Amino acid sequence: MDVSRRRLLAGVGGLSAVTLAGCTGGSPGRTSTAVFVTNELDEETRVTLRMYRLPDGAAESGGTDAGTTDTETTTVDTTELEQVYRQRATLAPEEGFAVDGEAVPNADLRLRVVTTAGTEGTYDWERVDELSSIDVRIRESGTLFTELD
Repeated sequence: MDVSRRRLLAGVGGLSAVTLAGCTGGSPGRTSTAVFVTNELDEETRVTLRMYRLPDGAAESGGTDAGTTDTETTTVDTTELEQVYRQRATLAPEEGFAVDGEAVPNADLRLRVVTTAGTEGTYDWERVDELSSIDVRIRESGTLFTELD
């Protein structure tokens, strides 16, 4: 009996999913990864993610709706803020990177994403605890920020 490689891999993948089901603990949206960044452009681009600490309560007035595109910020000027994180990566289409929660403070933060493709976005995020996560999608229409529950 010949089994195609595709059928074999599908079977192994299904078996793995069944074996690991229920082993992650917590709800699927809660993770120790704080930020997920994905390039959804049709071209490779260099992405720079910067995070700044906002004054207490500043993120409550902007950037609290899931699925917000582009600029959702308070009136605080970024030049006056403390930069707490920076990562730069070259991403092919559909590639991404993740930022571990331990690298990000539990505080009100401003996320700033800039790419060499010209797409950029800013978002004020009220990070309530160490399991708070945000998904960042770089698209032709702008940068999409979605807070994950």
